[in-house]
Amino acid sequence: MKKSIALILIASSLTISAQSASAADWEFLPIVDDDYQYDPQLSLILGSMSPSDGDSGSMNGIEFSLNCPLLKAPGGVIRQQISVASYDEGGVEITSFELNPHYQINLAPNLDFGFGPGFGYVMTEGPGIDESAISLQAGASLSYTVGQGVIAGEARYQMMLSDIELNNGDEVDLNNTRLMIKLGYRF
Repeated sequence: MKKSIALILIASSLTISAQSASAADWEFLPIVDDDYQYDPQLSLILGSMSPSDGDSGSMNGIEFSLNCPLLKAPGGVIRQQISVASYDEGGVEITSFELNPHYQINLAPNLDFGFGPGFGYVMTEGPGIDESAISLQAGASLSYTVGQGVIAGEARYQMMLSDIELNNGDEVDLNNTRLMIKLGYRF
């Protein structure tokens, strides 16, 4: 799994580096320009989550995304994705609040490939556990737009920055992989 994350991060860095050969092509605060478009989208998230120390199970949530108001990239768009997702399996409930900026490149009409990092706050509850942690993520997605509807698939890896400790003092590894489908509507 760590090889997959490393490959995603390397590919992301190389693509962004190739796109950013000229700093003049990057635009800061595009929100102040007359041509800026928010393109807000609300999506339902459905998928599966596989924690390192736990049972694989279904997850669901909602996501709000928009074109980044702070930074406009050359040759693509940065979509800010803000989501809340839940997993409940084997008596353990994990709720995650996340911010995942994705750099999206248009591959074909209405078809975009995206990738990027993420930051989150994770809350866990269950028998012998009631902890929270900050998380980092890496993900890649493919989305297809039909009119105002959007269907997307995304793979994401989430890593906790601090240990999750059970009430008895043992540590549990809740780093996880996710496969998700997003059904969205762009306003």
